Amino acid sequence: MNVSRLLAIALGVLGATRVTAADTLVFDGVDTSGTRVLMRIDVGGPPERIGAGLAGRRPRIRPGDGAIAYHSHATALEPARLMLVGDVRRGALPREISLDRWVQEREIAWSPDGRQIAFHSQHHDAAGDIFIAEVGPEGLSGVRNLTAPSGGQMMIEPDVTPDWSPDGREIVLTSYRGGGAAIWVFDADGSHPRQVTQGGGFGDYFPAWSPDGLLIAFQRNEPTRTRIGLVARAGGTPMFLDLPGNAYQPAFSPDGQRLAVTITFPDGERDLAIVTLDGRVLHRIAHPGDDQNPHWVAPAAAPTCLRDRACLRLNADGQRPPMPTLSGRGR
Repeated sequence: MNVSRLLAIALGVLGATRVTAADTLVFDGVDTSGTRVLMRIDVGGPPERIGAGLAGRRPRIRPGDGAIAYHSHATALEPARLMLVGDVRRGALPREISLDRWVQEREIAWSPDGRQIAFHSQHHDAAGDIFIAEVGPEGLSGVRNLTAPSGGQMMIEPDVTPDWSPDGREIVLTSYRGGGAAIWVFDADGSHPRQVTQGGGFGDYFPAWSPDGLLIAFQRNEPTRTRIGLVARAGGTPMFLDLPGNAYQPAFSPDGQRLAVTITFPDGERDLAIVTLDGRVLHRIAHPGDDQNPHWVAPAAAPTCLRDRACLRLNADGQRPPMPTLSGRGR
């Protein structure tokens, strides 16, 4: 089934879409001091910093307990590193969970059960691969290179921006292995790589799964514009949203009805926006500075304290509570 048919079914079933008071996003934005920090917003209210101001990018909420993973800023002296923070209202401080703190590591995506992360790392080569690891009290364990080339051959093509499928069986990412930046899907054990979008005079980045696993939203960089596309999980011809400016970094809402995106609006300001799957802007989140990397807080994964100024629920010892394993689900 092609993307147009899937979208028609989704819009027909879901009917009218709207922004609700329960919509919460986390993202990275610029605060009054000019520092890029982690932020949150209840859509319709004002954006606010998470905690006292955590400098970093691309926050991602862990399913089940609301802990936030993100990566730090790269500087001339230090690479970007993987970070995790718990309950900021109780004074929790970020801790580093990097595999290799001497190389660039970024772009964390949680598995649906919250036990593992996928992330980009230059641990094996300068271009970087996608790694998978379990996250525990002592850091990362069970680390494996998801996109390592077969036969032990090193590749110079980078693999970036992973996202875990809702059923936990697949990981979508951007890879250059086909000759250009295109969307690829791997089984979660690294097997069966298949190309979803075709290369050309453009690059496809920041893929994001729909909650039902049938659609993938992504960012296409073209010579004169950047736009948001939707493609069926199995591939095919993408459909593109007609938005009022260059658009970036799509993220599906938990109900699958909307996308959070970054748009450079005609007035020159780059803001987050909530849009429908057929390209209507429902809400612009006006905020000074350059806001990026939106991520929805799923109601099922959002404890009360997360909705209250990004408090994050952990056990008394600072660790996350036990979680049930994923039950088998069809695709």
